[in-house]
Amino acid sequence: MTVTETQPTRIARPDLSLAYLMTGIALGCIWLSYLLGAIFGPDMVTGTQHQYLNSAAAIGWIFNGLRRAW
Repeated sequence: MTVTETQPTRIARPDLSLAYLMTGIALGCIWLSYLLGAIFGPDMVTGTQHQYLNSAAAIGWIFNGLRRAW
């Protein structure tokens, strides 16, 4: 019977750089869509004096708050 010496195998760690890149791109797209909606979105006409309120600026913060809650 012969004794053979084996080297322990190294377990490769996952490379998370692609996951971080895709997460950054996704968050950047969320903020870009919010910004474009605030700039080019339709205005809401509210009140008795018919004041104009930008609709994306009025409700966009809700979606950002919900995203942080997850």
